[in-house]
Amino acid sequence: MAKTLTIDISDDEQAIIERYCQRSKRSQTDVIRDLIITVVKNRLKRL
Repeated sequence: MAKTLTIDISDDEQAIIERYCQRSKRSQTDVIRDLIITVVKNRLKRL
């Protein structure tokens, strides 16, 4: 089952994500989902 995650980010971080999404033509949801997956995988490798 999908869960909802709320992340507080700064205006600068939001602007970076928006610019990346415009250049890559991907949705913010997809970009943030991939970012979270990458971070979690990297953390799990360290365990």
